[in-house]
Amino acid sequence: MYLARTVTFAFSSGTLRIPGMVVPIGWHDLQEVHAVNRLRYRNASPREIRLFLTFVCAMDRARLARPLPRRHNSFRQPAMGL
Repeated sequence: MYLARTVTFAFSSGTLRIPGMVVPIGWHDLQEVHAVNRLRYRNASPREIRLFLTFVCAMDRARLARPLPRRHNSFRQPAMGL
């Protein structure tokens, strides 16, 4: 738990450093934050911003979940004695 709290604090405060990375990582570096800032600049309502983020998250999860069945089947072994 201590490790998770430390990493979360470093990420949130912008002090997280990963070897080999040139720029610090933080909330301001996330693509979603840049997109929301552009939406706000264009006077999007809080509802429109929330719908946009919900759609982006759903598409991201769908993209990540697509290969899971193939990975699962590649690890499946035949049952013994069947």
